[in-house]
Amino acid sequence: MWSKSKDYKELENHINNTIISCNDWKSWDCIIRLKENNKIIWKVWIIKYEEDIDSMELWYWIWKEFWWKWYIPECVEKIKDFWFSQLWINRIVLIATKENLKSRRVAEKCWFKLDWIIRWNALVKWKIVDKAIYTFLKDDLE
Repeated sequence: MWSKSKDYKELENHINNTIISCNDWKSWDCIIRLKENNKIIWKVWIIKYEEDIDSMELWYWIWKEFWWKWYIPECVEKIKDFWFSQLWINRIVLIATKENLKSRRVAEKCWFKLDWIIRWNALVKWKIVDKAIYTFLKDDLE
């Protein structure tokens, strides 16, 4: 499990090492940098690619100083556009804990639909919590 670092260089090294070690093409990490200064502001995990249904699971994390500035919704929209047009994906899944209202709001801003809440499904900070599962289908673009 990747832990959030307070050091940008450490984060960048982690991401580069992950990219080098990832050779299954089923999951990988990406980063988003600011155009102005090339500073890393966002990390994206593509957790799993399910070939049988052409589905990908997307996770994200952004430095706290960049919250509420629309970076994540903008990036999620770009990822949706690219995956649906270039990779021929049929479904993108976003998962957040039920209590993580910020991540859930991103999903809603990007027109993902809440499919279900799985009760008592994840251990977060030594507490079992519920997960909210959001999906966006290629058909939702029409």
